[in-house]
Amino acid sequence: MRRLRFLFKKLIIEVTKIKMNEWNEIYFLIKEHSKQNSKEACFQNKVVNIFEKLGWSRYKKEIETEKSIPIGANNRLRLDILISLIQVAS
Repeated sequence: MRRLRFLFKKLIIEVTKIKMNEWNEIYFLIKEHSKQNSKEACFQNKVVNIFEKLGWSRYKKEIETEKSIPIGANNRLRLDILISLIQVAS
């Protein structure tokens, strides 16, 4: 039982390190955009890259950019980034 607890604690520590590395990488990707006058398109691309690091995929169409969604008969909503929470069939 002690060995199992030890291995579980070690696993928790390793997972925490991995997650911290992900957050450090995310911070690295967006820190340059904290300055004023950052280009929106460049920042949007960085945000999409962050979502990919967190597990979503452009290839699987879980992330879409510049998506237009119909609202009612005559209106549309243009989204900069759309993240799908369900898997889209190809």
